Amino acid sequence: MKLDSLGVPSFGVDDLVELIYQGNIKKIDQVLCEKNAHTEEFNQSVKETEIGNLLKYYQHIDIDQSEFDSALQSEWFMPNSFKNFDVEKHIMNICPDTDEAHTRVQEEITALKSKNLMPVLKFMHFLVSYMRENNIVWGVGRGSSVASYVLFLLGVHKVDSIQYELDWREFIR
Repeated sequence: MKLDSLGVPSFGVDDLVELIYQGNIKKIDQVLCEKNAHTEEFNQSVKETEIGNLLKYYQHIDIDQSEFDSALQSEWFMPNSFKNFDVEKHIMNICPDTDEAHTRVQEEITALKSKNLMPVLKFMHFLVSYMRENNIVWGVGRGSSVASYVLFLLGVHKVDSIQYELDWREFIR
């Protein structure tokens, strides 16, 4: 398997054969592969069989990283209830009733919105909810993410950045 500059995997003939030998032939339509004589021959041979779905060919897409990320943000793999969730309202509801906390949350949310990162917050809310429901343990927090009070409120990490006077701009850079 090869990865292009955007990290999109492309399966070669050997990769496809390995998938088939592992019993994953019904999932073969879910991968992108190189277009060549062998994959064309495979497509022709399965056209009329129970597999039904044919190989999808990898085609290099000439877009930059930000366009790629933007296109994929609409495809977050989470339940629709989380995709349609008003994460900003939720954060404001769980925010402590202090001027400092409200000001901090508003500043962070404004910055996150300006960078089109609200879908990421929705996904983080889903991920934390899923981990809690399934008793999955995660760490206290790492790196610049602990500077975000919004992520603390969502439960992504356990470091109160207001208490430790951490600058949230470290996270958003």
